[in-house]
Amino acid sequence: MSDATAAAGTPSGSPQATVTAIRPGGSRPALFCPPPVSGSIYWCMPLHRLLPADQPLYAFDAPGLDGVAEPLTTISDLAGCYIEALRRTQPHGPYLLAGYSMGGAIAYEMAVRLASAGEAIPLTILIDTALPEPDPGTELSITKRFVNDVAGARGRTLDDVAIESVFEAPNADERLRSLLCAADLMPESVDVELVARRYRLFRANTHAYLAYRPSRYRGRVALVNAESSRNTTEEWRTVCDGPVTHMTVPGDHHSMWFPPHVERLALSLDMLVASLHDQSTLVTAVPDDPGTRV
Repeated sequence: MSDATAAAGTPSGSPQATVTAIRPGGSRPALFCPPPVSGSIYWCMPLHRLLPADQPLYAFDAPGLDGVAEPLTTISDLAGCYIEALRRTQPHGPYLLAGYSMGGAIAYEMAVRLASAGEAIPLTILIDTALPEPDPGTELSITKRFVNDVAGARGRTLDDVAIESVFEAPNADERLRSLLCAADLMPESVDVELVARRYRLFRANTHAYLAYRPSRYRGRVALVNAESSRNTTEEWRTVCDGPVTHMTVPGDHHSMWFPPHVERLALSLDMLVASLHDQSTLVTAVPDDPGTRV
């Protein structure tokens, strides 16, 4: 392994990520997807049936999701871990990267590091990813994020979850499990250790994301935002020296992954990858008529 290649990955002995070949074959360059704050590939699964049959698709599970390894605590370490997994699957580029929410920040960091190692990164897609802002991330705010993330993964919205009692209980892990079950977000049979493990990973990832300060990057970046989310194009342009394009899809941060919105999201990703073969076409939005580009 060259010095540049080693620099793009993680030190020997670091936790390893699990790679899932959601669709291993196809004529297009593979799309590699680091996970969001949950650390799971669940968000990527609907794309299997919606992207063209010739689009290979791989996703990563985070170290710590299985409860064996300890969660990593920085975006830099996470990016290095996923780069090691990526290289085990495909030793050299070109690499297409796409990440949702916090996963977009990881994809961006992966692109920075891979490009610095001499690899070709034709496109990095950030799906509803905001540029991180300084935030201490209190235990209460992170727990609220966790409960709402669990709700969002199930197609539900909980605008105001009364979780303060979690911190008043002798066993906060058991109280959090009970709260999720009472809100019908998890079955009563769910193990308290599973909930505690997922929360520890979520908390570590949240702190990593809030502390991340992106480096400058000269490659091509595409932002895909839910229509209810803030357009962060100008924010990302403060760190991106290369071209930054923007697309909008229906829904909010979570509902964009559920029918009927996920079909438009998949179309957006397909259009972006297809646009790599037609650099004269600048894709900035998905119009009402999918057969037309704006």
